Amino acid sequence: MPWSTSTDVREFLVAAGDFLREDPVGNTLLLSEAAYLEARPTPRNQLYGWWTDVSGAVTAAFLQAPDHSPVLSPVREDVASREASAGSVASDGIPAEDAGSLGVSPEDAGSLGVSAESAGSRGVSAETAGSRGVVAEGAGSRGASVEDASRSAAGLRRVVPGDTVDGRIDGGGKTASGEALWGLAGLLPGVTRLSVDARNAGDVVAAWRGCSGVTLTERSRVTLCRLAAPRLPAPSSGRARRAGPGDRELLVGWFHELMAAKPDDASDLAYVIDDPLDYGGITVWEVDGVPVAMAGRSRVVAGMTRVGATYAPGGDRYGQAVFAAACAEAVGVARHVVLLTTDVAGHAALGFAPVGELVTLEVPARTDLG
Repeated sequence: MPWSTSTDVREFLVAAGDFLREDPVGNTLLLSEAAYLEARPTPRNQLYGWWTDVSGAVTAAFLQAPDHSPVLSPVREDVASREASAGSVASDGIPAEDAGSLGVSPEDAGSLGVSAESAGSRGVSAETAGSRGVVAEGAGSRGASVEDASRSAAGLRRVVPGDTVDGRIDGGGKTASGEALWGLAGLLPGVTRLSVDARNAGDVVAAWRGCSGVTLTERSRVTLCRLAAPRLPAPSSGRARRAGPGDRELLVGWFHELMAAKPDDASDLAYVIDDPLDYGGITVWEVDGVPVAMAGRSRVVAGMTRVGATYAPGGDRYGQAVFAAACAEAVGVARHVVLLTTDVAGHAALGFAPVGELVTLEVPARTDLG
C-alpha cells in the first residue's frame, strides 16, 4: 500500500498515534516532536507519513519537522509476516535465523525447541532473546564493552560505504517492511539525510540504492538508553529547582552559547527553552541563589520523557548535579525516562541501560576534482 502523508500533525497523530505509543521508547523522537508541534502549531514546512499493511494496521511512520531531516520509526513487519514468524517459532522452537544468538546451530534449533522464555537458561534475557543479543549488564563477563553489548542487544551492525545488505531490496519480491522503505525512498527523493532505527539501516540503504541509485552512508550514531535502575550520585553543593518565567532571559543566553558549540544542531529556541518552561521541563542548579547549570526534558507522552539539553557554564560538576536532579524529577512524572547519548558507559553508571541505536544516514558529499 502507498504511504499516506499530511502536513497536519493532528491528522498524523490520529492516524499513527496508537502505533507510535505502542513503543514510546523506540519512538521517542517522533512522539516528542509531534507533541511539541501539536502544542505549538507553525505554518513552516513540515511533513508526516504513515504506512499501513494489508490489514489496515500502521507499521511504519516518519516525521519531518521544520528545518530538520526526516526521522523514521522502527519499521514493523505486517500482520501476515508476524503470524508466519510466530508459526515458525511454534513449530520449530526458534527460527533458524535466531538460533545463532542462543548459541544453537540452525540445524539443531528445531530439535532443541528453544523459546524466548527458556532463553534465560542460556545466558540471554527473555527481553533480549528476540533481539539476537546480550544484556548490557552481562557485557563484562562476555568480554564485550557496554557499547558492543548495546549494539548486539538490538541486532545491529554499522552501515559503511559500499555495504552489502542482506536481503537486498530489488524491484520485486520485497518483504512488507522492504516495500515500505522502497516506497519511502520514492516519496522523499530529494532528502539528503534521515535518521532511522539502526536495525532498519541496512534495508534503508538498500531501498535508496535500488530506488534512486544513491548509496546512503552513516553520518552518526547515538545510543538510546532507558533509566532502568537509577543510581544517581549525591548532590554537589547547591540545590535544584524548577525553572520559571523569571529565568528565561538567562536560559536564552545559555541556549545560544550551547548552540554555538553545536553548529550542526538545528534545535530552535522554542523547543529547548520556551516550551519546556511552559510545562515545567527545565531544572536549574543554583549555588547561593545563583543559577550555574540547566537540564531539560521533553513533554511526557505515553509515559515517556527524554532528558537532554544539559548546559553548565559553571563547571562539569554542576552539569552532573543538574542532570541527576533532572533525572530524579523525570522519574516522578514518567514511567520511561530515556536518553540519546554517545557516552554509554558514563550513563550506565547512573543506571541507564542501552536499548537500541539511532543512525543518521546521508548522501555523501561529492569529492569530484577538477
